[in-house]
Amino acid sequence: MEDVEELREVMETMKQTVPSLISGIVKAVYDAENTEKLAESTANFYKELIKAGVDKEQAFKLTREFMKGRNVSSLVQDIIR
Repeated sequence: MEDVEELREVMETMKQTVPSLISGIVKAVYDAENTEKLAESTANFYKELIKAGVDKEQAFKLTREFMKGRNVSSLVQDIIR
């Protein structure tokens, strides 16, 4: 019975904290200033790959992976899984 009560407390805590946590993450990532920084860092990532001699097709693929790693919805889905 103690385990059930403990689980109930954990679930209640999660119910109170997780939505605001996710909301804060989404707001932080999709903020205009953060979006601008992400675009700049992505462009710089691609440019540096090209400058280092990586062919354009491979640089594009790597840049796409770079962007996927910064996708909030994917990160949240991975955490939930």
